[in-house]
Amino acid sequence: MQTKLRRTLMCSCAISLAQVVLGHGAQARDFIQTPTPEPTEIEAPWAQQIQDFINVGPFKFNADAAVTEVYSDNIFSTRNHKQGDAITVFRPGLSAAVDVGQHKLNLWANAELGRYNRFKSEDYNDYAVGADGRYRFNEANSLIGGAEYDWTHEGRESPDAVNGIEPTKYRQGTYWAGLVHRSTDFVARLGATLNDYSFDNVSNGVTTINNKDRDRKQVEFGTRIGYRWTSSWEPFFQGYLDRRDYDSAVDDSGFNRDSKGYRVAAGLRGNAGPALQGEFYVGVIHQDYTDPLLSDVNAPGLGVRVDWQAAPATKVNLFLDRSLEETTFVGASSYLSDTVGARAEHKLREDIYANAHFYITKNDYQGISRTDREIDTGLGIKYFFAPNLFASPSYSLIQRTSNSISGDFTENRLMISFGAQLAPAYKKDPSVAAPFDNARALSGFYTGVQMGVGTLATALDGPRGPGTNTSDFGNEGFQGGAFLGYGVTLDRIYLGFEFDGEGGDQTWKHDGTGGTRVYSVRKRSSYEAAARLGYKMDNQALVYGRFGVVTTRFETPYTEGATTTVKDEQQRGLRYGAGTDFPLAGNFFGRMEYTYTSYADYEMSTSSGADNFSNSESLMRFGVGFRFNRGPEDVKIPTVDYDGFYIGVQGGHGSLTTDNAGLRNAPQTLSVSRSGFGTGGGFYGGYGHAFGPAYLGGELEGDLSNTDWKIKRDPNGRIYSVRKDYSYGGSLRAGFIVQSNTLVYARAGLVRTRFGTDYATSGSSATSQEDKTGLRLGGGVEMPVRKNVQMRLDYTWTDYGSYNLKYSNGPTGTDSFKNTESLFRVGFAYKF
Repeated sequence: MQTKLRRTLMCSCAISLAQVVLGHGAQARDFIQTPTPEPTEIEAPWAQQIQDFINVGPFKFNADAAVTEVYSDNIFSTRNHKQGDAITVFRPGLSAAVDVGQHKLNLWANAELGRYNRFKSEDYNDYAVGADGRYRFNEANSLIGGAEYDWTHEGRESPDAVNGIEPTKYRQGTYWAGLVHRSTDFVARLGATLNDYSFDNVSNGVTTINNKDRDRKQVEFGTRIGYRWTSSWEPFFQGYLDRRDYDSAVDDSGFNRDSKGYRVAAGLRGNAGPALQGEFYVGVIHQDYTDPLLSDVNAPGLGVRVDWQAAPATKVNLFLDRSLEETTFVGASSYLSDTVGARAEHKLREDIYANAHFYITKNDYQGISRTDREIDTGLGIKYFFAPNLFASPSYSLIQRTSNSISGDFTENRLMISFGAQLAPAYKKDPSVAAPFDNARALSGFYTGVQMGVGTLATALDGPRGPGTNTSDFGNEGFQGGAFLGYGVTLDRIYLGFEFDGEGGDQTWKHDGTGGTRVYSVRKRSSYEAAARLGYKMDNQALVYGRFGVVTTRFETPYTEGATTTVKDEQQRGLRYGAGTDFPLAGNFFGRMEYTYTSYADYEMSTSSGADNFSNSESLMRFGVGFRFNRGPEDVKIPTVDYDGFYIGVQGGHGSLTTDNAGLRNAPQTLSVSRSGFGTGGGFYGGYGHAFGPAYLGGELEGDLSNTDWKIKRDPNGRIYSVRKDYSYGGSLRAGFIVQSNTLVYARAGLVRTRFGTDYATSGSSATSQEDKTGLRLGGGVEMPVRKNVQMRLDYTWTDYGSYNLKYSNGPTGTDSFKNTESLFRVGFAYKF
């Protein structure tokens, strides 16, 4: 999935002519940059900006290399039976440029060599070479073009990857050429791109899996015309033809996957000042498939990209993109891929950079019912301990949820890179101008207490009779404890470590009368060591991300017939989250934090084999802390006005928990709690008024969600699920403004939510769309980002009551479902 997300990000303007002319992710990013009065800026499709290290006349050269140690806790991207491994990755690279007057040529070559510690069959060698250039006929007209060839492999996270004993290798050639014209009023481009894919066959240990039916060529030809309306704004129209031809007449399933189509769009690009620039467009995606059994595609096309210089040392990139991708799923013609994401980079000093990213992708398969949703989020630091040498630790959480239960997985990746580059990153000692400081308000030692609510979810997989049982279980519960930490600051950036210990009692149970299996999981004590990377806001609040290693005690009793087995062990987990520490009074601060933890799985022996338990947890915590070393601050804390109307957008992560009960084979009954995680986002708006430090307001909200849980008994048995689709409602907010700038509030309200429930057995099926009204309670913290822009962290818990689903006639044909929801969201609002 991470490979797919990177590709999606790099092609974030996929229906722009940048892709048509260049066919290369990096060039596409450069090609959509806002035009400036310099005529060459709009025409600069360079894949790499060559730094001057070796400069001989018109020739420039650079080289770099890095060794990365990666630990992944789920290298095969599976829901259960996860396998972790350490991977050593070596990445060398060479680049060169020739700049002769108005003409340019770039060349590059790089490699990525991966070596696994345990699973040697996963080793890979990837290579890439390429060149691009520009020949300028005159000031108004240029010829651009290039080529890149990649020898690479398909990641295990790809839904199209076959279960070979080693990854599938393939080659991709990308070739592009185009003409660019720029006059005073018009910018026009005409270009074509060819992508050529060739896949290798792979063995599954018994036979050879044929991948040659995936070999194909994809040709795009199109144009883009823009009108320089003003010096800052350029409306444009673009369109291109798309043809996809497979080498094989039909694939192994008998489908002819050849297709042809077009993309048309209209948009606007420009800038709202030197700090904010970008473009957006809307249009149509159309694709016709030769095989009448494959679904044609007619869908809206859209894209947004914003480049924001949020501060002199801070860059933020935002994007939204829709593209049409190929697939090998039986019955599916393709999938529409919608991606929204953000990446931020902050330059602490000339030698230290911090970064964070968050991407969400929805893949909607055309012609079949499968929909996947993918998250990739993480943070990292790059430190040049010498002008040409660097170290870069980073962490990523990768998660996919699917309406096909076998498509779910979660992966944690912890990485540290050591590298060298010929071009120096700096020339003077950066620490002289900006040393680390342990005497300011956010630095030094601190301690505190915290408590909150968590959702324990367990993915279970095990044999049942002639088939298998793949199910989600879970429940909510409280947790509380204490924390101790230390941190230092550099400008606005905070680096720290923290330890915490807590007790909890989250428990779920699979129970019933007359059944042969009774089992449960109970979470007990938990201990964590975590690193924190934060940013100091103007109101002196710390907004941070965190990564930690957790050890947690789980108690798992399992009764089958007359035999009971109990496993009571510590399980290791990797925890990732975000939160805020905000000043209260004196040395005291408040805390609001949300984390997600993925634990190593374990097995319980049964008469027919073993059940695999894979536990994960979301945890919302509120705390109060005390800083021992509160030094003087050189920044005056601004007073914030919270009066008035506001409107905003928000997104987040949450859990859906359901008490599920029903008759099975009479007189057996089932009573169980189930949970699953997902993401969501939407809009909110309201009005508030401050009565001195007190605050009272009302708010309306609406959001879309993909949170669900699933169960599948295969080949015979029940297959059912519950998902949350959308919500809308209103609430009252009451709070207190601390330090004259940070609003801490509680909220209570009602929301109307659509739940989709699909239920099938070997003899019957039913689908229900239930609209339930729930009581929503919660609270949060709100603070200023810029003038009239406010950021909030918000947590809610909602009780929706219960409903029944009748899936067949007879005494065993009805199940009951009682839903509750925990939801954490980050929002940004504009206050009028």
